[in-house]
Amino acid sequence: MRRTLSTISTIGLMAVLAWSCQDSEQKKEKAVYWGPEQVKEHSASYQDPGLWDTTALNMEVQLVDLLLEYDTPLNLTPFPTPKYKSPGNGNEILEFQLDTDSIIGHTASLGKGPHNEYLFEGLDTDRITYFTILTLNRGRNLDDHPVIASSRNHPNYIAQGSLNANTQTRIDWVAFQTVDGNAYALVNGRLFNLQAGRIILASVQSDKSVRFYQADYPIMRLDNTDFKLRQLLSERSTSEFFD
Repeated sequence: MRRTLSTISTIGLMAVLAWSCQDSEQKKEKAVYWGPEQVKEHSASYQDPGLWDTTALNMEVQLVDLLLEYDTPLNLTPFPTPKYKSPGNGNEILEFQLDTDSIIGHTASLGKGPHNEYLFEGLDTDRITYFTILTLNRGRNLDDHPVIASSRNHPNYIAQGSLNANTQTRIDWVAFQTVDGNAYALVNGRLFNLQAGRIILASVQSDKSVRFYQADYPIMRLDNTDFKLRQLLSERSTSEFFD
């Protein structure tokens, strides 16, 4: 497996690390489950300039032209956020060989923090993969597949990317892991509840339609993702799906 981070992802990661060093000024750590009042409190904090992290906002404004050139499904425009302390999040570009075919993909990962410890139960790690998407690669370079993760909605997390692996149809995706335990992905207009499986396979057809397969894999240790994906790709049903 080859893992890379694009230039803009590296810049974004530096910003995340800078923001993560700052102490949270919110009144308390959020619980595993958020009720309506906590949701409203968190939403209101985005509308209170007194709580904004202006340093982080100014950093993003300096990068706005570069961010807007980054060809992801959603525009990466800066917006003010309340100050927060993040355990970090990230993304990776994946590449595998399946018989004579090349498989390309993306992952989205999270660090362990007080707000999401329940996601790490039974996993002896502080980094997990909460979403993976794979498709056949038709001779495109890894740099043609932009991907980026963002912590700006902390303690909810979002990642997004585009797999330009097929000239017929591009695979665009956005994935969410929320503080209340919900997780979803939107892939080319189809909504996936990730409780049914954290890995999505996408196969572009000659008529430009797409077939999807949601593999019933749970959250994985980040350092075990390579092994689990190779295990999945070795299964006969996976080969038949891509064929």
